[in-house]
Amino acid sequence: MKLKRSISIFSSLVILGIFSTPTFASEKEPNTKMPSIEEQLHDFQEFEESINNGDTKIYNDKEVDASLKSAPETLATSGTYPTRKGVILVTDGLRVDSLVGHAGIVTKKGQAIESFPDGGVQYNSAKWTTRYKKVWGVTTSGTSASQDAAAADWAVSKKGKPYNMNFFDIENTNKFYCSQLVYKAYKTKTGVNVNWLGGIVTPADIVNTTKTYTIYKFTK
Repeated sequence: MKLKRSISIFSSLVILGIFSTPTFASEKEPNTKMPSIEEQLHDFQEFEESINNGDTKIYNDKEVDASLKSAPETLATSGTYPTRKGVILVTDGLRVDSLVGHAGIVTKKGQAIESFPDGGVQYNSAKWTTRYKKVWGVTTSGTSASQDAAAADWAVSKKGKPYNMNFFDIENTNKFYCSQLVYKAYKTKTGVNVNWLGGIVTPADIVNTTKTYTIYKFTK
């Protein structure tokens, strides 16, 4: 079960003489401010705890479409490091300014398309489990493997685009930060919105949204 961050609002008894009820963020309720580093770390912590206590399951990867079975790099790999084109990789082990974590999309075995401040959108062949202490592989609900591959191809088409330091500018298609690239690729090619709380799209959003499910986890 993927739990959303909730905010309890306490109204002053002196002014109003009443208690207000707790309010809960929804998928359609946009964040209008940058989530703090502590909030983002808490989102990752809650996600990890939900896996550890069994509320969030590790599922088998989706079946590969018949049209993709001739391409070895797209074969499903359940329970092992993801190599299927279109699987999303997420970690909490990187920080850029006030953005916590990192996200990318697998393009083939041993390669992902990612965006970094140094060089923008680029291929990276370094295995995530050698770079980070925690890694999760997720895939989108309701999409086929061919649709996921199309999202990966869209992200690849942005190779060479610069890094986007304006984390609020999530619809920009000329520059990208890591989780924004994932968000735009899937929204553009599949219609799936992986932005959990709206507004800035963080790596933690991608693992916490109900629009994705987990197929792989790694912890050192």
